[in-house]
Amino acid sequence: MPIRWRWTLWLPLVLLAGCAPGPRWRQVPAGVPVVRVLLAEEIDRVVLGADGAFRVAFAEGGDPPLALGAGETVEVVTLGAGRVSVVRRGGGTESQGSLPVHVIPDDPASVLLLDGQPYRGRMELGAGRGSILVINAVDVESYLQGVVPAEIGYLTEDVLEAVKAQAVAARTYALRRVGNGRSETYDLLATTADQVYRGKKAEHPLANRAIRETRGVVAVYHGTLIHAYYSAACGGRTAAIRDVWEREDAPYLRGVQCCGQGKSEAREAYCRFSPYFEWTVNWEGGELERILTAHLPDVLGKKGMEVGEIQDLRVRGHYRCGRAKWLEIRTTRGTHKVWGDRIRWVLRQPGSEKPLWSTKFSLKVNRSRGRIREVVADGRGFGHGVGLCQEGAIQMAREGKQYDQILKHYYSGIRLDRILYEPNV
Repeated sequence: MPIRWRWTLWLPLVLLAGCAPGPRWRQVPAGVPVVRVLLAEEIDRVVLGADGAFRVAFAEGGDPPLALGAGETVEVVTLGAGRVSVVRRGGGTESQGSLPVHVIPDDPASVLLLDGQPYRGRMELGAGRGSILVINAVDVESYLQGVVPAEIGYLTEDVLEAVKAQAVAARTYALRRVGNGRSETYDLLATTADQVYRGKKAEHPLANRAIRETRGVVAVYHGTLIHAYYSAACGGRTAAIRDVWEREDAPYLRGVQCCGQGKSEAREAYCRFSPYFEWTVNWEGGELERILTAHLPDVLGKKGMEVGEIQDLRVRGHYRCGRAKWLEIRTTRGTHKVWGDRIRWVLRQPGSEKPLWSTKFSLKVNRSRGRIREVVADGRGFGHGVGLCQEGAIQMAREGKQYDQILKHYYSGIRLDRILYEPNV
């Protein structure tokens, strides 16, 4: 299948040197594709500014646009029924109208400020449920500058190839979402639910270089952009997508060893230097019961369910990658089964309430006078484990692997294509 875009102009794709031959044409946009990232929702006011001149305009049916200079700010406040007030702070000028509202810099190179935080591109304020949605519409290459270092970290030049691999994965993930995102209003969330995006404040010179040197490069499988999932550390072997989520199987997302051929997953894994390669989490019985009571109903989709007193916990089977198949929880109110990656969101970590590091673990239940006194999880890895292992990529780069080799190790059978962005006319 061809890569599908919302735009209609056809441009050629030039294949990366050394990549296998493939389709010469794809439907791509004029100019760099724009992604729409949800930054905030369910808020009733927001303050916006810019480092240059900018305009605030209602899309339809409102007062004329406000023109503002560098350093000026406006406050947008909900009035109810999808209407908002836009007030020039310090000057008192006020406009009223209905959402959506567009905030556009006069110079595309200018930076907008959302509650003091800098973002490239423009802002779109949409209507939520009696609130404001704040969406950053930004070209994908600028978007990556706020994603890549936030996801893989602030690294050094010796592992540039890992940062390049991250850039290609993040670009592919984002473009796959365009037009197929979480809502008609936006394509991506700015959190781990999609990709962590922190705008201009996250930018880093090495990441910017990696993005620039891989400009337009995407990963495809049989002519279609892949779902380029990635996680922090796989713990020695990545997971097949069907072992983690109830999603369509993908041949390029099968589990692979996170090590060289003939090497040991336990002792010679690329991600063995991660602080999360091996870990132990302990729950005191009462604390675990509180955690399960708080989170099990939501994970099972049974809000208001009474969990009861915990009587036993068991892992029912492991996949080849080492991740748990099912967590069986027996309580005085019944027996419940939690499958795949949802296990992490039930077994929250004590104190922090963060999800369990991964589902690659074994459980030990310690009892006292028949009651659960303590539960111990011994595990490996950090994250869902599907696709690219970031810590593994970093070590592969240290060992001299190029970014295309890294990507093809973790995404089976893919190829790399480069999109040529035609200048806007």
